[in-house]
Amino acid sequence: MQLKVVSIFFILVVLILFYSLRKEVRLYILFIASIVYPFFLGRKAGIAIIVVSLLVYLGGLLIGYFNNISKKRISNVLVVVMIAAIVGIIVLSKYFKNI
Repeated sequence: MQLKVVSIFFILVVLILFYSLRKEVRLYILFIASIVYPFFLGRKAGIAIIVVSLLVYLGGLLIGYFNNISKKRISNVLVVVMIAAIVGIIVLSKYFKNI
């Protein structure tokens, strides 16, 4: 994959914003940039990355919740289900371009 001029411009703009704004705002700049940038790869790729990110975040919260209430078996099953779901999404987005 080649680095496009648009990508370089985007990275430069994000870096300029990151270092020119207050420290309290920097985290939000990185968050917004990490959401916007995948859509430069394409709409489907952006949506797939956002879905996988949300799935990982929510899965981590659920796994942590079940670990805290001493339900290790449910937590272990959730780990397997989350890995299968993430691999499934990646395989679907890679090999089935028409979806």
